[in-house]
Amino acid sequence: MAVARAERERKRGERALLFAGAVATLGRMEVRGRAKPRLSAPHPWRLLTEAEIRFVWPVREALCAHEVGRPARHDLLSRFEACLEAACSRLPWRQVETRSAPGMKGDTLHRNFRRWTERRLWMALLLKIGREKPDLLALEYFLCRAFRRA
Repeated sequence: MAVARAERERKRGERALLFAGAVATLGRMEVRGRAKPRLSAPHPWRLLTEAEIRFVWPVREALCAHEVGRPARHDLLSRFEACLEAACSRLPWRQVETRSAPGMKGDTLHRNFRRWTERRLWMALLLKIGREKPDLLALEYFLCRAFRRA
């Protein structure tokens, strides 16, 4: 009876270790430490460089080239940068003042951001940056913030 109880307790302990992230190797239990989160390092907002624009633009054109309607007051690049800047600012949309598109209202900015989110632009850009692994760390952070805000 005592042997069965000790066996149950031992198995319960092994299951608890496995559940906590342990690895069973050759009959003994080794507890593995938690994996470090791979967070992109924060970068202060700045306008996109030429290399970042060249990286982003093909995806942006492929997903959102079919926009129709009346011509926008701000060009496409300034609206894109304004959306990234607003995503990095953590302010409510109505309080966002962008350097890349001065005078653009927060609701207009949010409408563009929402439409691009519905077309999965932020996800596509993150997938591309994950596949190609370019050395664009600031852009990676900006896109992560935009995806998170979406």
